[in-house]
Amino acid sequence: MVSHWTGVAATLAPSFASIDEWWDASLPHTDRSAKRRMSGHLIYVWWNAWKERNRRIFNLVRLTYVQVAHLALEDINQRRLAFGLPAVGFALEPELRARRAAAVLTQHHPHFSASIAAKLVASP
Repeated sequence: MVSHWTGVAATLAPSFASIDEWWDASLPHTDRSAKRRMSGHLIYVWWNAWKERNRRIFNLVRLTYVQVAHLALEDINQRRLAFGLPAVGFALEPELRARRAAAVLTQHHPHFSASIAAKLVASP
């Protein structure tokens, strides 16, 4: 997914002696800015994988891998927007988009219940 968002293909090899070797092999070898951008994206993906691990252990809540990937993309986009760059797009599935919108609505407007928010978001 990271290569889809960045337009830079990460290369994978069968085995590596260390994570350093894997990291270096995964980065583009063209220019420094592409290498830094891909490093940042990989860090956000790994960070969100770590947060999902903690969410499962400590909160007993599980997200799908697609939801975790979208959280990583949101982090990437927040950073891009903070630096005045355009956000990278990735279309959410309609059901996931509706759930996210309902979650945001209930977070910012606590008087809405989750079921009411879901109905409001689902209505045309």
